[in-house]
Amino acid sequence: MPIRDSTSARRFGARIASRGRAALLAAGLLWLPACDQGAAPDHSQHIPPDGGTCGHIDQASGVLLRSHNQTLLRYFQFSFDPQYSDAITVPKGGFIHHVTVNFLDNTGAPIQIAEDCLINRLEWEVTTPSFVQVTQNAESRWAVDVMGKNEGTTQIRLRLMHDSHSHFALEPIPIRVTAPQP
Repeated sequence: MPIRDSTSARRFGARIASRGRAALLAAGLLWLPACDQGAAPDHSQHIPPDGGTCGHIDQASGVLLRSHNQTLLRYFQFSFDPQYSDAITVPKGGFIHHVTVNFLDNTGAPIQIAEDCLINRLEWEVTTPSFVQVTQNAESRWAVDVMGKNEGTTQIRLRLMHDSHSHFALEPIPIRVTAPQP
């Protein structure tokens, strides 16, 4: 149907524009249910390039702390493994470098969390920071460095965080700062 005058052209343009807005609105409504609308995003399909898992980790039941291939302690299903110490021990002025934190699944196996997984992270809280300083290890997001500051005993609580919430909070682990070794 040919357009005969400018009024017809404006009406025709208005109909096309109206249909275009309706199409955009329909596309938006189709997309809307796929939006997270406040629900937690599904990260379960993310496979990081360096291996390991990334996303919701709901089966954590313990932790294994190691430094330079030596097990410092193992805490699993509410008890310390008697093969190892029940505390981290560091001398005053001493330093334990690269304490790797491996969370354990419900069978006691380490959960390998990818280094490049930015939605999971390690957090900790030290009860008495005047006794010990715990800092993030520069080489690994899943390791800390521990320095003894003053003799005494304090505690550290480790948390496996996912986005803004904790997936696993370990019971406090004792840290003993002993007299300096001669």
